[in-house]
This record gives sequence, structure tokens and C-alpha cells, in this order.
Amino acid sequence: MTSFNKQLFYILIFMVSLALAQNKPFPQALNYANCIKPNTVSQTEMNQSVADFYAYWKAAYLRPSNGQTPGGWYIYSHPDDPDKKTVSEAHGYGMIIMALIAGLDDSAHIYFDGMFKMYNDHRSTIDNDLMSWIISPDEDPAKDEDNATDGDMDMAYALLLADKQWGSAGSYNYLAEALRIITNGVKDSNTNNSRLMLGDWWPGESKWEWATRSSDWMPDHLRAYYNATKDSFWLALSDSVYGIISDITMNYAPSTALMPDFVDKQPPQPAPPNFLESQYDGQYNWNACRFPWRIAVDYAHYNTPQAKTAENTILAWLKTSTDNNPQNIKPVYMLNGDPIPGRDYTSNAFTAPFITACITDAAHQDYLNDGWALIKDIRESYYEDTINLLCMLLISGNWWSPEEVTSILSEPQKNLPLMPLLTQNVPNPFNPVTIIRYNVSSTGMVNLIVFDSIGRRVATLVNKKQAAGSYRVSFDASHLSSGVYFYRLTTGNRNSVTKKMILLR
Repeated sequence: MTSFNKQLFYILIFMVSLALAQNKPFPQALNYANCIKPNTVSQTEMNQSVADFYAYWKAAYLRPSNGQTPGGWYIYSHPDDPDKKTVSEAHGYGMIIMALIAGLDDSAHIYFDGMFKMYNDHRSTIDNDLMSWIISPDEDPAKDEDNATDGDMDMAYALLLADKQWGSAGSYNYLAEALRIITNGVKDSNTNNSRLMLGDWWPGESKWEWATRSSDWMPDHLRAYYNATKDSFWLALSDSVYGIISDITMNYAPSTALMPDFVDKQPPQPAPPNFLESQYDGQYNWNACRFPWRIAVDYAHYNTPQAKTAENTILAWLKTSTDNNPQNIKPVYMLNGDPIPGRDYTSNAFTAPFITACITDAAHQDYLNDGWALIKDIRESYYEDTINLLCMLLISGNWWSPEEVTSILSEPQKNLPLMPLLTQNVPNPFNPVTIIRYNVSSTGMVNLIVFDSIGRRVATLVNKKQAAGSYRVSFDASHLSSGVYFYRLTTGNRNSVTKKMILLR
């Protein structure tokens, strides 16, 4: 093999490996500050339960495009609806799941990009930076419509996760796409009265001037948007969310802190019956059921005290009303805590978010233990199962924040023996290959991550090896300028080392 062909070979190996590489592979098994986990099962058992549920969920709901979007993927959410096969809400959920599950599923990166392709091909007919809230069964873009706030909020957040998981130097610049959706899309649709509005279709409609949906209240997303943009608008919007929660709790749900599906007017009040969807639009219904999970994420990642206050009020009522048995949780409640008559069944769309709320306080340990044992084995349909999987990811510590970036220069070193470093300046500009040689004493996978001089990740490589020995890893450095970099090598047994590298041009 000629020198040129060898260099090309290493670049191809790098490009293939890049599709599989991740910086935060599942399981992360985090212990959130001031939070609890089920303590009747091990972390390994929790991780396995998530993995098993994901395998079921993927087989049941992940689908490829019919060909209208080559390489496209979507979550099949409406098998019985002749007008749609999926919705942007499902798309946002799916993209978050793929970013968090990478490492368990080697194809998660491919699915994520495929879902982004579907977003690209089905933009809102009002704001082109957002997604149509539905995709028709034949995937005809001519049938696309306006947007729904929650789907685009989740997609923007998922792109921030993707930037941290895979970097933004591949097929898509995830960070740039996230910033575009956040600033040009979500913000443009939510500038009225500092409330999260229902979608990009409300301007000019006085009926919707104060309308907001409790399932869109994702204060952790808003904080992540602020971290990415440094735009204080997002912190003000997060404060607004908790202001509405406080007003509704004090005036309409003082003993339960249950939120209605929709809130209207100023001061805020529960929407009247049939405001938008059903006679229960002003009650704790199939939209609001997600509320305890959404603010639990905010507490897990940011320790927001208002989130814990709301969760404790909810759980004090819930544990009493269910006789401390999660199996007695019903779907749909009045804001005063009374169940809707005739709903003598359970649904994980309600049960899983309530159980997720328990992580915020050790006082709820027993209820969390019983709830985890219950939700991990329930299989229902798209909506319930997807909410449940997202809740299980958080409860088990496998939902990390896009702000969780540990500096490469502050990480401890763990005895990975290396041969002398070799940096190589390749004259051919189309093959600027840098070679790193190393010894490894363990069998399995070796990760290489390259950082710039201030600790920003600029390249990632996963190199699978079958046995211990001496190896070399090569990566395409064509997008890097001359200068000082750092690389970290981590082996399958988690030994690691960080070294300085001078890249020549």
C-alpha cells in the first residue's frame, strides 16, 4: 500500500468511526445533586431496565422515511390517524432519546441525523425555522402545517445535546442549527407577554394572546438556551413559567399544585372547557400530565428551588390520594385532586411523571422505589411509552445536561502507558493526517478526543481493538489550524491520559 493510500485509509477509518463515536456514552449513571434514585435496585439493574425498554420502544415506533426524505427517520406516533403519521412532539422526543442513548445503540447518531433530515423537509408553513406540527402519511410537504411549541423546543434542546455528544464538525453543525431554531424560531414565536405561546400561528389572534400550555413549560431547556446564547430573555421566560405555576397553585390548586392543560388570561387562570382540545382543558389532563417530569429535569440539572416546592406539594397530595400505592394513580384529575369519574385505569403518561417527581426529595424514597418497579415493566402505546422512557432516563441518572462539560485540563489521569508522541505534517493538503502511537494493556475500545488550547472539543475518534498491544490512531486534522492541542486517550477499562500535541502545517 502506498503512503498516499495508507493516509487515505486512515482518514476513511476515522470517518467511519466518527459515526459511532460519542463523548457521553450510555450509561452515564449520574448522581444529581440533592436528588435520589431507587435504592432497592442497583445502578446496573436500572441501566438494564432502560436498555430493555429502549429496545422495545425502538422496535415499536422508530421508522424510516417512505423515500420522500432519503435517510430520514421518524417516530411513528399515529398509526390510526388517516391525516398524520407523526407529529413534531414525537420528533423532539425521539431526538432527545437518540442523543442520550448513544453508546447503547451504535446507530443512534444515524437515527438522530435522519430525524433532523425529516425536520428539514417538513418546515412550518409560517416560520421556516420551525417544524410542521404534523407529517402526513404520504410525507407530502405540501400537506405541512404550522408549528407546535413543545416539539421545536425539544428539537433545539436535542441539538445542544448532540453538539456535546458528537461535536458539530460532522454532517451537521448541531450548535449552529440549535442557535438558529432557538433565536430565529422559538424566540420569535414567544415574545408576547414573556409567556411560552402555543405556536407560531397565534399573532393577530386576540383569543390566544395569553394562552400557554403547561406541557410546554420546560425551564431546564430555557436555561440551556441561555447558556448557549447568553440571551437573558430565556432566564426571564423561565421566571415567568414559575410565576404562572405559583399563581395557579395559590389561586386554583393550593393543596395539589396540579397544573391545567392550558392557561389563559392575565392574571393567569385555567382555561375554560373546550378552549382548544377538550372539556378538560382547564384540568390536569393529557397535556399537563407531563408537567411533573419537565420540572423534575430542571431540579435535577439546576437545583431550582421552585421546582422542588411544586413537586413536594404534588407528591404530598398524591401519596395521600393513592394510599401510598403508585398503582392507584389515575389518568386525569381536577385541579383540586379529585379524579375524573369513570377513569378506573392507569396510564404511564400520568404515572411515570409523578414517579419522576419523587427524585427531588428523599422523603419520597419509598414511593420512588415502588414506582420504578411499576413503570419499568409497563408497555402501552407511543405517547405513554415515550414519556416513560424519557422519565426512566432521568430517574436512572442517564439524562445529562448539555452544560455538563468537564475541562480536559482538570480531569485526573489514570495510568495509560504511551509510546512517544509523533505528530506529522503531511505536505498533501488533502491528506493532513496526524498519527498518535500508544500502548494499551486492555482489550476493547479506545477513545481519542482532541481539544484545543482552551479545552473545546475539536475531534473525536473511537478505535475498536481486539487485543492488548501497540497501536497507532490517525485522524483527519484538515479543519484544525497549526498550534497547541491536547488529546485524551481512554481505554475500555477507563484508564486515561491527557497529552499536549503540537500540530504542524
